[in-house]
Amino acid sequence: MPTARETVYAALTTDAELSSEGITGDSVWGIESVDNPERGKPFLVLSWSTTPRPAFAAARRRDLLVWAHDEGGDYSRIDRILERVRQILVDLIDQGGVTQVDWEGASGDLYDDGFRTITRNSGFRVIGADGRERSG
Repeated sequence: MPTARETVYAALTTDAELSSEGITGDSVWGIESVDNPERGKPFLVLSWSTTPRPAFAAARRRDLLVWAHDEGGDYSRIDRILERVRQILVDLIDQGGVTQVDWEGASGDLYDDGFRTITRNSGFRVIGADGRERSG
């Protein structure tokens, strides 16, 4: 069974509506992988909490921040992207390694000096498999 992290990544990188906004497998990054402020825009950065907390049975609870970055100017595309991300993730119940996803809220409009982008984030609580229950 895939982990919650793998399931979330697959859902975000294969969605047709996100793709129409410019979000594809080449524009979704883990926080540890993003090092180039010149990458194409828009893009998403996934920032998972460092320590999964027990939820129940083999499941673990992890917090996830999804950062949407875009070129300066209007936040409308970021708003559409984050709304679609919210719809996708809360619909992941009992899919892959995900048992439940709760939306925790969204930030205000921000500017990222490092990437020189406008940005906002949405927070989620994800309950699901984290790979610890795998053997071998």
